[in-house]
Amino acid sequence: MTQSVADLINNIENGTLADAEQVFKDIMDVKAGSALDAYRQEIAANVFNNASEEDFSDEDDSDEGFEGESEEDFSGEDDAEI
Repeated sequence: MTQSVADLINNIENGTLADAEQVFKDIMDVKAGSALDAYRQEIAANVFNNASEEDFSDEDDSDEGFEGESEEDFSGEDDAEI
């Protein structure tokens, strides 16, 4: 990357702006790619760390708050008369 910056400066000094533009684009591609990869790793770590804590907890919350309720109470039919 240091060589690329030196190439960019040399191209600007020599007046070869088309070459300087290409070197600049290459430098920006590398920097943006590195930043994007770091962000992806951060997001993946957060997603998988949070998922592993929630998915493997010792508590079973599936029936919480439904004690004494039968499946008939949740038939999906509307109880109101039409």
